[in-house]
Amino acid sequence: MEFIGNHANKQFLPNILDRLMMERACEGVDAAVAYVEWCDPVFDLCGELAIPFHLRCLCNHEAQPGPPVVQRFLQGPGNWFLSLTQDYFHPKVIWFRGAGAYIGSANLSQRAWWNNSEAGLFLTEMDLHDQGLDQELQALFDHVDGRCRTAIPADLQAIKTLRAHRRGRKQELERIGKKLFSEVFDRIPGEHAESTVFERSDRRKKDPRRDAFTQEWTHTQALLGKLHRILAEDRKPRPWVPKGTPLSVEVDQILTWFYEDRIARQEVGVVDMVARLHEQNVGKGDAPVSAVVRDWQAAPEMMPFICTTLVEWAPELRKRLTAERIRSLTEAELPEILGRSHAIQDHAYRVRNSVLGLPEGTQLDGAERLDLFAKWLWKQRTSKGKTIKDVLMYVLWHDREPVGQRLWNATMNPSSGWALQRFKLSSLGELLGWARPDKFPPRNNRISRALYALGYEKVARYGDG
Repeated sequence: MEFIGNHANKQFLPNILDRLMMERACEGVDAAVAYVEWCDPVFDLCGELAIPFHLRCLCNHEAQPGPPVVQRFLQGPGNWFLSLTQDYFHPKVIWFRGAGAYIGSANLSQRAWWNNSEAGLFLTEMDLHDQGLDQELQALFDHVDGRCRTAIPADLQAIKTLRAHRRGRKQELERIGKKLFSEVFDRIPGEHAESTVFERSDRRKKDPRRDAFTQEWTHTQALLGKLHRILAEDRKPRPWVPKGTPLSVEVDQILTWFYEDRIARQEVGVVDMVARLHEQNVGKGDAPVSAVVRDWQAAPEMMPFICTTLVEWAPELRKRLTAERIRSLTEAELPEILGRSHAIQDHAYRVRNSVLGLPEGTQLDGAERLDLFAKWLWKQRTSKGKTIKDVLMYVLWHDREPVGQRLWNATMNPSSGWALQRFKLSSLGELLGWARPDKFPPRNNRISRALYALGYEKVARYGDG
């Protein structure tokens, strides 16, 4: 155990990080620090050792992480994540897993690390284990994660906007700043004090399952955005990728190709194969996905269905899923949309004959079955009478609500009035990406399984549909 008192005892946090760099004992960094302006030494440590870095920090109308920090997380490896919480958050804890933890008063700023009078302790991993503090720290991070969401690229511009406003409009800052904060950010959890979360009038609005769902969705969308950067760094023309194909669409098909080639076509079952690959790849950062990208770029030819998706399906779905086309969608046109979604095709194939009004044992080819499923889906209504046209408009284009909330309502929350039978997350996540690939990367269950197999954590694997 060491006391870190800065100038009081000439012991500074950077000294600890220099030692960890030399010893190369750190396996990853988990941090919960209220105010964050700078953390270059931690970035350098994690970059040099190729280890995960997950930082949780405050982001509200008064305090936000520094834009350079946000940018480094957004552009960093796939196992670097910044999580934001809004209020009632004041820890200063940095756990260098495998080496020890700092618990003290210092925020992440040059002033706190070098100039301020600060007080903290660095406890070795053995200290933590002997006192049972490793379990307590893990409980802290698990608790904080329930009050956070992952930072996304739009947050960087929102922070710059808010900071520019604060510099230029210091008067009325409290009133106007709070109003602007609520307008430029998707909801960030953590705005209520711990002691009052379940006592306020908004108690009925708190839903841990919904919050976990939306956090996972945002986290995985941020991860996919980082994979776009990996491809963009060395993107090479491939004969099966049309010019102008969005990065998100090509990444989707790279992951689909990986899933089909390395998981679905193996003799081992899908679940076992995903688990085996995850065990092989976890802790390796972006190296496994970078290897897949290299294999994609070196492949002499591509699976025919992937060529069809890139050349015909993706651009056609983007045309058919505009807001204008959805409003005028007819029953006859619906199969043209559903038939270009792999998730919906797979689900339609699994729907029982009795659901489609067919005698048991009836055998139909894929196109016939999909056509019957489209007719059945066209007739379905949500608990509040919404049609599939209404649901598509809501999930794909109703940007007044965060997309995670829309997907939750349409797939997990029947009482919302937006959930249709047999039109679930894998289907809607894929259609959302085809409709708006520049804003929302396509995502279905195969993509989630592929990401997990490549070693990424906190990626949920949902069921069919």
